Amino acid sequence: MKKLNMIFSLTALISVLVFPAMAEPDPNFHIYLMVGQSNMEGAATIEAQDRVTNARVMVLQDENCPQLGASYGQWRVAAPPLIRCLNSLGLGPGDNFGKVMAENSPSNVTIGLVGAAHGGQKIEYFLKDCDAYNACTPSFGSTPNNLHGGYAWLLDLARKAQQSGVIKGIIFHQGESNTGDPAWPGRVNQLVTDIRNDLGVGDIPFIAGELPYTGCCSSHNRLIAQLPSVISNAHVVKADGGLDIHDEYHWNSAGVREMGLRYANKMLELVDTGASDNNGGSDDNNDGSTGEGDNTIVVRLKGVTGDEAVNLQVGGVTIHAWTASTVMSDTTIHTNANGVIRVGFTNDGGDRDVQVDYVIVNGVVRQAEDQDDNTGVWGNSSCGGGSLSEWLHCNGSIGFGNVDGSTTDPGDGSSDSGSTEPSHVTATLEITNDWGSGYCAAVVVTNDGGPATEWAVEFTIEGQIDSLWNGSWSQVGSSLKVSSGSNWNGKLATGQSSRATGFCAIR
Repeated sequence: MKKLNMIFSLTALISVLVFPAMAEPDPNFHIYLMVGQSNMEGAATIEAQDRVTNARVMVLQDENCPQLGASYGQWRVAAPPLIRCLNSLGLGPGDNFGKVMAENSPSNVTIGLVGAAHGGQKIEYFLKDCDAYNACTPSFGSTPNNLHGGYAWLLDLARKAQQSGVIKGIIFHQGESNTGDPAWPGRVNQLVTDIRNDLGVGDIPFIAGELPYTGCCSSHNRLIAQLPSVISNAHVVKADGGLDIHDEYHWNSAGVREMGLRYANKMLELVDTGASDNNGGSDDNNDGSTGEGDNTIVVRLKGVTGDEAVNLQVGGVTIHAWTASTVMSDTTIHTNANGVIRVGFTNDGGDRDVQVDYVIVNGVVRQAEDQDDNTGVWGNSSCGGGSLSEWLHCNGSIGFGNVDGSTTDPGDGSSDSGSTEPSHVTATLEITNDWGSGYCAAVVVTNDGGPATEWAVEFTIEGQIDSLWNGSWSQVGSSLKVSSGSNWNGKLATGQSSRATGFCAIR
C-alpha cells in the first residue's frame, strides 16, 4: 500500500499548434484582450482539470517560449500558462473564461485570447504615455520582445491578433499596486480610451474584476466600483461569495476558475456570440437555445433580484452560464456531455436567491423539489442543511442525476464486496472532471452512525491511478482500495462526511 501526503500534478507537455495569420480576418474568430497584474497573468497552481483543452480556444503567444516551442505572436491551443513563459504557477482567470465563452458560442466560432499582464506593475506601466510617469520599465523582469512599456506590448499583440480575427472585448484585473490611489480610475479610462482608438474597435465591452475580499487590497474595490461611471461600456464583476485565496494577493485555483466564469457570464451578456458568414451576416437563433449536441436540457428557474449568476454543469464541467431574471424562464442547452447534471448558483450575497422549478432532460421532467442532492438550500441552520427544495439560498447546486437517467456517475460504483470495515462507513465516487482519456473524482465517505473511526473502502474504477491525495491506496486491476491517513485525514466522527480524498486516473 502506498501512502501519499500531497497532490501530484499530472505531468503533461503543452502541445503547440502554429496558426499563421489569415489573408483576411475571420469574423468567426472572436478575440478578447486580457490585461492586468499577477492574478490575470496567472498566480494559481495549474491542476489536472486545467490541462483539459478546447480546440476552439486559442492563445496568442505573448513572449518567446522555447519550452513550449512557441514564438512571440504565434497562435497555439490555449493551455495554461496563457500569459508569460512557464511562470512558477500559471493559472489565471483567462483559462476558464475562454472555455466558457467557447461553450456558449456556435461551433464554428473560435475564441482567441491575447494577454498582456505583468505581476506587480502599476497602471502607469500600461499607459501609452508611460514615460510621463517614468514607468515604461517594469519594476522587475522585462517587457517581452524589447517593447517599450506595457501599452506598446498590448498594442503590438492586439494588432497581430486583428490580422486573424475580430476583437470583441477586454477583461482586466489590476489595482493591487495602486491601492487607494484616487487618480487610478482616470488612468484606467486613459488606457481603455487609447486602446479602443488605436485599434479602431469602437466601444467594445471592458470588464474589470474586483480584488480578493480577504486579501491585502480589498479597500481598492471602492475605486473599481467607480469605473462604470468613468468609462463607457465598462462593467465590474464581483469577487464576493467567499472565493478562496492562497495568499494575501492571489486567489487559489478554484477562486481563479470562478472569477473566469464570472468574467464570461458578464461578457456573454454584452457581446453577440452568434457566428457570422464571410459577408457579415449573422446566425439568427431566436429560440432561446445554445450549444450543439444530441442531449437537450431545459432549465427553468428565476432569481429574486435578477442578477444571480447561475450555471449548468454536466459531468463536473460548466456547460452554460447565464444571469437569472426575476421571471420564471426556460434556458435550453444542447450538448454531447454526459454525467451528473447540476444547476448551480455562484454569487450569493444581499437578497440574491434562486428558485429552480425543474429541468427537462431529453423530454423527461425532473422536478427540483424531488431531488435529495441540494448543497445550496438553507436548512437546519446552515447552508446545504436541507434537501427536497426548489431553492438555492447559498452558493451551491442541485443535482438532477445523470443525463442517461442512471443514479451513479460513469465509473462510479463499489466492488462486489462493497466498503471494507467498518461497516457503518459508506462511500461514493463523485466525478469532478472527465476529459475522455482520463478523469478526476472525489471520494465521499460518510460515518452513518457508528463511533468515530478511521475508514477503508474499495471501488471498481476505470483506468489506472495517476495521482491520489489525502489517503493511502493500492490498486490491483480495476479494484482500488483507499483508506484514511492518521496524519492527514484522521477519523470520521458520528454522522460526519468528508470529501478531502480524491484522485485522478488515466483511462
